[in-house]
Amino acid sequence: TTYQVALTTPLRSWSVRHRYSDFTQLHDTLLQQFPQHPPPLPLPPKHFRIPLFSASALNPASLEARRIGLQSYLRAIAEDEDARWRETNEWKNFLDIPVARSIQGSAEAMSSRAWLEVHRRIQEGLQEVRAGLHRRDAYARRSEVAGARREGLEARSRLRHLGADLQGLESQLRVASEQSTILDGEARRRGDLLEELKGERRLLERLADVAAPLNRTSTPPAEERTGLLGDRSATLPPSSSSPSHSPFIGHTFSTRAFGRSPTAPETQETRGLDNAGIVQLQRGHMQQQDQAVQDLGSVVRRQLEIGKAIHGELELQNDMLDEMTEEVDRLGTKVRAARRQAERIQ
Repeated sequence: TTYQVALTTPLRSWSVRHRYSDFTQLHDTLLQQFPQHPPPLPLPPKHFRIPLFSASALNPASLEARRIGLQSYLRAIAEDEDARWRETNEWKNFLDIPVARSIQGSAEAMSSRAWLEVHRRIQEGLQEVRAGLHRRDAYARRSEVAGARREGLEARSRLRHLGADLQGLESQLRVASEQSTILDGEARRRGDLLEELKGERRLLERLADVAAPLNRTSTPPAEERTGLLGDRSATLPPSSSSPSHSPFIGHTFSTRAFGRSPTAPETQETRGLDNAGIVQLQRGHMQQQDQAVQDLGSVVRRQLEIGKAIHGELELQNDMLDEMTEEVDRLGTKVRAARRQAERIQ
């Protein structure tokens, strides 16, 4: 039987699954680390004696009682004023909590799996920030100032937390490189992943700093429109819906305006941005493209170096093969001479 533990943070929500033996291992580890300070609540027993029911561990009443006990056990540790149990690596690993900020500056490198997991969570956090900025712009288009302000503040707060996570990942990458726990190629790949996240975060920061344009247009009442425009029948020709009264029968009109460039289609990314915001967005895309070109150039240079090394190795192998061929020819000549001498002796 596995138990699902659901967790929620300001950045994301996730869940983990553990068996009862995992809870027992966590409890024993905490007792070993703090023998004088056990967890606030004891671990519930694996079996319960329930009247009128079977004492089997698969009994639904026994399973429900154990689930409630495990939930109370975890909540007691999470809500206690003493944070010594929550600061242990065993607790964080048990709940699969991101540890980038807590291990920033640590002399011990985190595992590759943990590093990539934190990277994935930062990537998902950036996607949620972008979705929040889209919601902010949607609120602004509906002239809902409170909603737009709330989404903007939440996006800035998430970006600050994600910046701290990125610093933790970068610090861990330096530690791993110094301790030679990863290869040079893997270190470069992780560095490229970090640069992509940093570029995305800088772009979102610029978008968050751009004020969402409010929709301040309003439609005047019908009587005001009548007073401003006057009588349409006095200024316009008869409706074209009546062919017998239309003076434009037989004429074709073009909607093309010479000298005017066609309007670019609106996208979800640019919707709600003013001219300054679009310019900043375009600059961010150009910077990302320049960075991608630089990364591609570095990859091509590395491939060129590898190709040159392979070429040198092949030339060396060819030289060795030529020398071996010469040695075989000389040996063959000696063998033939020895054979002729043996025939003369016979």
